[in-house]
Amino acid sequence: MFFKPAGQERFTWMTRVYYKDAHGCVIMFDLTNRNSFINTLKWKRDVDSKCSLADGSSIPCMLLANKVGHLLFALID
Repeated sequence: MFFKPAGQERFTWMTRVYYKDAHGCVIMFDLTNRNSFINTLKWKRDVDSKCSLADGSSIPCMLLANKVGHLLFALID
């Protein structure tokens, strides 16, 4: 399942439903938006507080950067 809250705080109350039975996560941020990166810590803490593997350890998470092309084009210009 894919849950895309777009970083909006109003959706955090729903996360437990979307995280149910998760075995991993991907947290994505926008390279053109510093707050997007800063908020990844909040999302990681949220995942860790609501999800765990059967042995109690945290589920694996991957951090991905989005909009790399925007930065490359800005460097070229």
